[in-house]
Amino acid sequence: MELLDLRIRRLNAELHRPAAEGPFSFTLDVSASVSRADKLAVYSLEYEFSSRGSDDQLVLDGQLALSVLYQLQSDSDLDDDDLTAFGEVSVLFTAYPYLREILHTLTGRMGLPPLILDVMRSPLDEDIASSPTD
Repeated sequence: MELLDLRIRRLNAELHRPAAEGPFSFTLDVSASVSRADKLAVYSLEYEFSSRGSDDQLVLDGQLALSVLYQLQSDSDLDDDDLTAFGEVSVLFTAYPYLREILHTLTGRMGLPPLILDVMRSPLDEDIASSPTD
């Protein structure tokens, strides 16, 4: 597979409290799905995010939908299970830098301190850290 494009399908955010005081907490949830179109794998990533102020009141919330398009080498290149597994790891890692930039710019333009998301960690990192060593 070859990455062709990453597109914003939808972006909606609301600033509930423009004069909120920090520090701010931030939550981010994502869901992913994949579909085929001709010789393309089209991944739909749906993010929901929110931020709360030091008083635990909602400051901002929103949704972001991204499409990540990959060119398949042939129709039989990967079966649906393979595409789903690829999406659960590789596609999320591919989209993450774009997500970080979008949220950093968005929060800054809303008058909040620009959000800096940490690097994305693999679930394997947790497995390795928790496995016993001899």
